[in-house]
Amino acid sequence: MAILAMKRLNIIALSADRDELLKGLMKLGCVEISQPDIPEIESDANFRLATDESAGQQVSSNLQEIQNALSIIDRYSPISRGLFSAPREITVERFFDRGRIDSALEIARNISALVHDISSYEAELSRLAVRRASLAPWRSMDVPLDQASTQNLSVMFGVCPGTVSVEELEEAASSASDAFKLERVRSDNEQHYLLLLCYAEDTDEVLSNIKRLGFTTVSFKEYSGTAEENIRRMEAREEELKGLIEACKSQIVAFKKDAELLEDAADSLSAELVRENARNNILKTEYTILITSWVPEREMKRVEKLLQKFGCAYEFRDPADGESPPVILHNSRFFYPFNMVTNMYSLPEYGSLDPNPLFGLFFALFFGIMFADIGYGLLLVLVSIFATRKLYLRKGSMTEQMVMLAGICGVAAIFWGIMFGSFFGDAVSVFSENFLGTRYVLPPLAFNPLEGNGPLILLVVCLGMGAVHILFGMGIKAYMLIRDGKPWDALMDVGSWWLLFAGIALAVLGKGWYVALAGALALVLTQGRASKGIFGKLLKGLSSLYDITAYFSDVLSYSRLMALCMAGAVIASVFNILGGMTGPVFFWVVFIIGHLFNMGINIIGTYVHSARLQYLEFFGKWYREGGKPFEPLSVLTKYVNVKNEQEEISI
Repeated sequence: MAILAMKRLNIIALSADRDELLKGLMKLGCVEISQPDIPEIESDANFRLATDESAGQQVSSNLQEIQNALSIIDRYSPISRGLFSAPREITVERFFDRGRIDSALEIARNISALVHDISSYEAELSRLAVRRASLAPWRSMDVPLDQASTQNLSVMFGVCPGTVSVEELEEAASSASDAFKLERVRSDNEQHYLLLLCYAEDTDEVLSNIKRLGFTTVSFKEYSGTAEENIRRMEAREEELKGLIEACKSQIVAFKKDAELLEDAADSLSAELVRENARNNILKTEYTILITSWVPEREMKRVEKLLQKFGCAYEFRDPADGESPPVILHNSRFFYPFNMVTNMYSLPEYGSLDPNPLFGLFFALFFGIMFADIGYGLLLVLVSIFATRKLYLRKGSMTEQMVMLAGICGVAAIFWGIMFGSFFGDAVSVFSENFLGTRYVLPPLAFNPLEGNGPLILLVVCLGMGAVHILFGMGIKAYMLIRDGKPWDALMDVGSWWLLFAGIALAVLGKGWYVALAGALALVLTQGRASKGIFGKLLKGLSSLYDITAYFSDVLSYSRLMALCMAGAVIASVFNILGGMTGPVFFWVVFIIGHLFNMGINIIGTYVHSARLQYLEFFGKWYREGGKPFEPLSVLTKYVNVKNEQEEISI
């Protein structure tokens, strides 16, 4: 239960072995390749940074093609994947098989081409729909759209606003020519569709007169034949295009049989992209490469075995001053799920303390006292057991940690539920009184927080837990100072406050204020020791006494434990009363819906407030944050688990 010790590993290998060596390190999954200190190394040897962004871009492009192909197949024929189904297992040889990747890329490009064809066909369908709609008003006209004017006769198609009558147009045209014909083809709410025939010599004057009323000529140069004939040709083409689209879709659906190959290739290319990114942190000469990395101390033998296989020159050493090794939290099965809480805040600084064993029990107790119900706790435990045994939870994932944490917190809720005599609130007494004719009360092992002095006792318990929590945090700070060779700082910065707190407690018990005054004097004399001058030291020491208000404020913040505990209990009681008023059948309907609702809102609140008390009141006393997560070169897969000699290497 600690932060794992890390070793700096420098490797010199042949350039020819680079790719296979990286592949081997990836299979081990315990080496983080870091960016080298280039100026220092270049001054001693002719190493240079060997970056090749084009290679990484090509791999990224190939990966995107595969992922797009999978999403396209899923769009036309959903690929069934259970949310918690275990990934397929695949051998290392198949996983890194370049031939399978190339085959998958070929399939992806075929799918991409089909999608491009579908887009082209759909675009043409859209254009045809627009053109067909433009010809629809002329459909009843038997005059060809490409009817040309002659030397003596002008043939024109046109439209005018529906607010203008055809008679008005005819009257305007008649003032320019006695020989013309204006035929209305169709009218709708917006405009009239018209055919105009007149002598060629009168054309300009006729048009000039009717254009004043909004007449506009329409050209059909791209069409031949009547509107009806053109529309029928378009409808035939639309049917043909729809058939082509369906054929393309069918071909895409047929590629569903290759979905597993595409998924394998997607994971393989993801691993290849990781290797390409790692190559950008590798220094090289003409014949050799230099890899700087971090390795957990306990993994040294495994890494050495691989390096000796490639005949590498290598060096393990302890982190130097100024270096910031990555952080790995290694905990027992009980404290492992609390990684979820720690990661949401910030990893501890390398060389400090693993917080999980220090706050885990407090977190569970705080969650439990706010949730405080046997029934709710049992449900959490049962869900946790079911999920861990029946569902696939990827090792190390937040989902796995969340499920395991739910089980731990469920046990804590059962404990406090027994203390308070709560089983789905007061469901036992309400049900027995309303439907069994006798009232049976589940007796609390400690007290009922909703009866008599229960709220006051609960408040005292919560504040007492808070005081212990804060004092424990201060104790951790003292330990860290002593460990770092600063015992006097621990005595002055923590011991003085403990002396003051002990004195206040003795004074409340009527034992006098002497110890408290001694603690206050110790703070005044020690807290300003870093300031300059006697006056500065004294002023800083006096001002430190004001910090006692912050400590009391921190303790009072634990009253939220009481507030959420009582809120959940009252809501549970309300739903029980409502259920008892409806009869035995509807009681269970109200009971199930009401308590599921109460559990849902309380899980969120209890988790948030439990975490808040750790982050602010506890971590603020001692926690050194800022650790970098350990990110080894490893096979991170989405669809498959890679097996190597019966050993899973996916992380």
